[in-house]
Amino acid sequence: MRVLLAVFALISAQNVDDGESVQLQSCSANSVDLTLIPGKIGGDVSRAVHDKLVAKLNINDRGFMINYAFVETEFGKNTFDRYEFQQSIWALSREQFEQTKEHYMKGYVAEVNMAFNIEWESIRYEEMNVPLYSGLAFQIYLVSINAYPIGWGVDAQGELYTEITSQATIQWQTYMARFVQIQNKLCQNQETDLVFLVDESGSIGEDNFSIMRSFVSNVIGRLNIGETNTRVSLRTYSDPAKAAQNNDPSDLHFSLNNFNEDLVGITENVPYDCDKCRTYTDTGISDVMDIDFQVGAGMRELSKKVLVVITDGESTEPVLTAEQAKRIHADSRNIQVIAIGVAGANLTELELIATSKEQVFFLDNFAAFDLVQETIAESICDAPILSEDGAIVGIVVGGTETSEFDGILNGNMDIESLFPNGIAPGIANFQLTLAGRTFIKIKANSKLDFYLSYTQTSPSPSRHDFLISYTETMAEFEVEVDLQVIAGTANFYIAAYNYESANARVQIEIESDIQIVLDPLIIPLTCGTNAQCTENGKCICNEGYFGDAYNSCAYDLCGGVDCDDAAVCNPSNGQCECREGYALINGMCMSPLCPTEPVIATENQYGYAMGYLMSPFYGQDEYPTNFDCEYQVTAPRTEGSCYEIHIEHPFSLETSRSCRNDRLEIFNILNAADISMDPAADETTAVLCGNACIADGGWIGRTCSSDLRLRFKSDSLITASGWKIKWILRPKEDCDCWCNN
Repeated sequence: MRVLLAVFALISAQNVDDGESVQLQSCSANSVDLTLIPGKIGGDVSRAVHDKLVAKLNINDRGFMINYAFVETEFGKNTFDRYEFQQSIWALSREQFEQTKEHYMKGYVAEVNMAFNIEWESIRYEEMNVPLYSGLAFQIYLVSINAYPIGWGVDAQGELYTEITSQATIQWQTYMARFVQIQNKLCQNQETDLVFLVDESGSIGEDNFSIMRSFVSNVIGRLNIGETNTRVSLRTYSDPAKAAQNNDPSDLHFSLNNFNEDLVGITENVPYDCDKCRTYTDTGISDVMDIDFQVGAGMRELSKKVLVVITDGESTEPVLTAEQAKRIHADSRNIQVIAIGVAGANLTELELIATSKEQVFFLDNFAAFDLVQETIAESICDAPILSEDGAIVGIVVGGTETSEFDGILNGNMDIESLFPNGIAPGIANFQLTLAGRTFIKIKANSKLDFYLSYTQTSPSPSRHDFLISYTETMAEFEVEVDLQVIAGTANFYIAAYNYESANARVQIEIESDIQIVLDPLIIPLTCGTNAQCTENGKCICNEGYFGDAYNSCAYDLCGGVDCDDAAVCNPSNGQCECREGYALINGMCMSPLCPTEPVIATENQYGYAMGYLMSPFYGQDEYPTNFDCEYQVTAPRTEGSCYEIHIEHPFSLETSRSCRNDRLEIFNILNAADISMDPAADETTAVLCGNACIADGGWIGRTCSSDLRLRFKSDSLITASGWKIKWILRPKEDCDCWCNN
């Protein structure tokens, strides 16, 4: 059975509005990135932020950021008065946050701005509830205090934690002890075949070899060794001549089949007897592939296969080592390689040997081995399955109910901050090298959630481009899901999440053609800064932000600002401003000053009517600033009537050239040109300002309409006493004389 997956992320339409054509574009509702959403917390969100920082800023914090987030806030769940109760995953004080904007940080901040297309200088402390901003603030702060390189191990990082928080070291030690136990428990059910390949060349020396040996035995001691769990093999390598007598170019001390033996004890007793040997890393890697990762040696077909290479120097045959590294990366068994180098090791060669740069660990000295045990054990557990071959078959371990962590937490922590659904899922990450191929087939034998991405190396519920919910019914028939990626895609990433109790088998195939027409998965179309995509494919600003969601939304400074009924808060400056039609008088927004309806001119028995129009507060106070209103008088019952206009005194508006600041406009006036003070105005519009002395000669305006219309506008600066107009409605008989001659 087969399912064809096509995801459409672009919808275009033509809307016709008053003859104009408008192109509409929707965002990709299937794409999720919780790192950009205010208020999102949790371990999954925290790791998604950290992945972004690693990818875009190339940070190497040695696990400190995730550890800090867990210890200080339980991944954002806890808030404290020392941080003004500001919700944040990586909590900092306001003073520490402001330090990230100091002048001496401008160079690094410029790198951050370019990498994330933001303006860090405009980010506010109140925005630390956005996970990505919280992570960036913490990273910039670490740089500002010269925290890098961050030390390995709980103790060294505990000192940095105390420097940042001023909290007692016991807080760090207690939480980290729990965190390590949680991570170890999650790795217990991993079905992993692990081989250690340890350098014992002459440059190592007996003392340092003893340190490396203890490191390997301690890591093995933390693993759940067993027939159906983790199997381990240990091989040392140096000079082929040294081991030739055993007909084995390097030394095998135990194989993957020896899971029932005391592997810790055997490791601790491995001898060092090669003080003049050289470093034939190529031979060691070749033996691992040809001897250790074989079914006859205990390798399981469906296991995750991990090789850990430990060396202190450059290989004797670097060209041959490069060939073996290329060979192991292209091998169909999908062996993942972690490379650990010490002191004089060649970093370039380590990166060549390791599956990815993230799997390279460079130690300053041999003493550091004691500090990285937890980190390496976690890396072995979390190592992704990378493939350059056309097929992957892997196991996704079953989920763990959070109740199993009760003995670790002792009621002192809410496990929801780590696993909000009550289940710690089993996770397997698959990183595919497509090499020109575009078709991917996926099937499984159990219910799973598959998270897919073009760019995210570890897609997750918090950050992914696409989601495939592989149901129980699909698993019953092992339904094949077919999808096509965009041509030219170099790598594609898939994460399988297993919330069921039993392990699941996943099969992924990459092909050039499947003889089926598919629409490729469109690279997600994202919204602007501080915006998100709704289920109907429309961009909206995040809560607490305003602006154009398709381009950029700005922080709403009106949070917590209360304005009275006559005012509204301006989100760009956080200030209360008078509502439309209200005016600021003596610091208060006064009730609506603009007329809401025309004045009705009711004529007497002779057809005449009279009245007045005036600026606000005329005769009492000066008119308001920022005023813009229209006034209208209408005589609906008197057809053919007209008005005459009289300028009353005192008349006083702000004086300006062409009345460009404050002005009174009277429309449809026959003799407007006689007094208009704006040469650019329409010839039937009388424009007045200042003292209107131009009308002092007894000017009387006339309009041939039953409607009279005026507009008064003031700017934000100078005001004056204002204006007053007397209007007289005349009957048709009087108007015929004016209007028809």
